[in-house]
Amino acid sequence: MKEMELALLSKVESDHAESVAWAREKLSSTEWLILDTETTGLSTITSRVVEIAVLEPSGNVLLETLVNPETEIPEGASRIHGISNLDVVNSPTMTEVWPELLATVENRLLLCYNVNYDKPLLANEAARRGLTPIDSTWQCVMLRYAAFVGEPGYGGYRYQKLPSAGHRAKDDCLATIELIHKMAAN
Repeated sequence: MKEMELALLSKVESDHAESVAWAREKLSSTEWLILDTETTGLSTITSRVVEIAVLEPSGNVLLETLVNPETEIPEGASRIHGISNLDVVNSPTMTEVWPELLATVENRLLLCYNVNYDKPLLANEAARRGLTPIDSTWQCVMLRYAAFVGEPGYGGYRYQKLPSAGHRAKDDCLATIELIHKMAAN
């Protein structure tokens, strides 16, 4: 192998080992929560939450609710997560859910699969409604899993789809917990 290939292989192996150590460290503690949302679209600015779940590392559900986004859910989004306008018509709004969400996650370590989506999405939900923003530390399981897999991508590692994801908030939280266990067992 050429020197450059050896250096790349060494980095991939090192990043993989760091991801395993990270997962093991997470599983040695219960001081974190898993959060996931389902939304009206892909934009963190204009999309609205239609479902949110927060689980403990054990899988115990702390919060799971449909959310009335106070706007139409596009058909394309409904096809992905299966949540329709009829499903959320009598659900609480984000303003109504926010106090419970805040009490559940405030000052906790939050793990998400794609934190670069959920964190700004919820920050924008809070800002547009004049709500207190979430004050927590956030970490991204997707980035750790990408390094664990080690598949080269543009500027780093290729993001991996969440294995066994059901495109429902609770199911995606459970799949993320399972993934952390998988990484730790390596």
